[in-house]
Amino acid sequence: MSGTKEVKTATATGTVTALNAADHKITFDHGPIPAINWPAMKMEFAVAPSVDLAKVKTGDKVNFTLSGSGGTYTVQSIMPAH
Repeated sequence: MSGTKEVKTATATGTVTALNAADHKITFDHGPIPAINWPAMKMEFAVAPSVDLAKVKTGDKVNFTLSGSGGTYTVQSIMPAH
């Protein structure tokens, strides 16, 4: 068995509370994420270079996809929540 962590992908819904386009980071106040056993919380995430942060603004309610392992996850997509 290798010591590498399994990469997981999870989808969640939250509200954008902060944007840092210069560092390509976003902060969500999100609901529970059962796929990775996370409770609801406010947290800053790194955002994949393919995600256009110009399309979201503070206060937007969005669905987002994370991928990563352990406590390190990167936002892979952001879509408006309906």
